[in-house]
Amino acid sequence: MEIEVKIKDMQYSIIFYKKKLDEKYSFKIKGEDTLTEHLLSLVSTKRVKESEIFYATKGITTFLKLIIANQIKPVYSAENPVTVLSQMVQKKYNKSIHTRVLGLSSHGYVQVEILLHNNMVFTGMGLNQRIARRNAAEKALGFLSKSEI
Repeated sequence: MEIEVKIKDMQYSIIFYKKKLDEKYSFKIKGEDTLTEHLLSLVSTKRVKESEIFYATKGITTFLKLIIANQIKPVYSAENPVTVLSQMVQKKYNKSIHTRVLGLSSHGYVQVEILLHNNMVFTGMGLNQRIARRNAAEKALGFLSKSEI
């Protein structure tokens, strides 16, 4: 069974689908496999009940807007970027990274800062602290791969 939801003011449709005896729906962006993978790498809830589709659509739409605005990057790596960053800083500088929860953004997402030993700050957003921390660490790793701290 499938339910298609056209996203207002965007060219995308979300397809919620389930197997015959399954009570929860999975989702995909119609005709957009890469974008679907990107979204799935970011969200913590990947399957919803029919009664939750309205709220899931709102969350997916918000993430789509952030992805399109290039404010959120996908998390594809099996290795946790927070761990990679922490180990890199510890090994190279014998220092620790520090994280701080800033609170909720105007979109209702958690914002987290990662502070490095040299006072560089990287901010990430996500549905929860774990995802926000990962996004901040990805930004830090992306920056560090281009320059030396």
